[in-house]
Amino acid sequence: MAKSTTNGLTHGYYGKVGDMVYRRFGNKSILQKFPDFSGVRWSKAQKGIRRRFRDATVYAHKAMADPELRAFYQKKAKKGQTAWNVAISDYLLKPVINEIDIHNYHGRKGESVTVRAHDKYGVAAVLVFIYNALGVEVESGMATMMFNGRLEYVYEATEDNTRIAGGRIEVRVADNAGNIVKDYRVT
Repeated sequence: MAKSTTNGLTHGYYGKVGDMVYRRFGNKSILQKFPDFSGVRWSKAQKGIRRRFRDATVYAHKAMADPELRAFYQKKAKKGQTAWNVAISDYLLKPVINEIDIHNYHGRKGESVTVRAHDKYGVAAVLVFIYNALGVEVESGMATMMFNGRLEYVYEATEDNTRIAGGRIEVRVADNAGNIVKDYRVT
C-alpha cells in the first residue's frame, strides 16, 4: 500500500483507477488494490450489519446536506474525525435507558416518573406512556430534562390512573439520528 502526504501528483485524488483505489485519510493519499468481494458469501448477520451501515451512510448524506445537523456533528467531532464520521457513529449507536424510576408514581395526577438515559451525541426526546391494567393508554407525553445532581428526565402525570395495579409504564428514548429504544416497568 503506497502512502503520500505531499505528492502534488496524487494530492486530492480519490476513487477507483483500474484495479487500484485512491483513498484519502486526513492529509494523506493512499493507493491500494481494489478489494474483491465477488467470492464472499455473507452470513445473515453480516448482511444485516452491511444493511445497517448502508442506512447509516444514507443518514450521513442527509445530515451533511442539513446545515444545522452538519454544524452539530462538526462540533462533536474530535481530532481526526469529520462531521461525516460522527453522523455515521450517531446512527449506529442507539441511546441507552439506564433506569426507569416509578417509586413516586402511584396512579395519581401530579406524581412523577423519572428516567435516566443517555446517548453519545445527546438524547433528543424521552416519551412516557402510561397504561392501565387493561392495557389501555391513560396518558402519554414528553419528559422534561432536569439536573438534580445527575441528568434525569421527569414526566409528571396529568391524569389519575384508577387501575394502576398490573398496568405498565413504557419509556421511549430517541436520539438525533432517529434511533428509538424502549423499555417498560409494570406497576
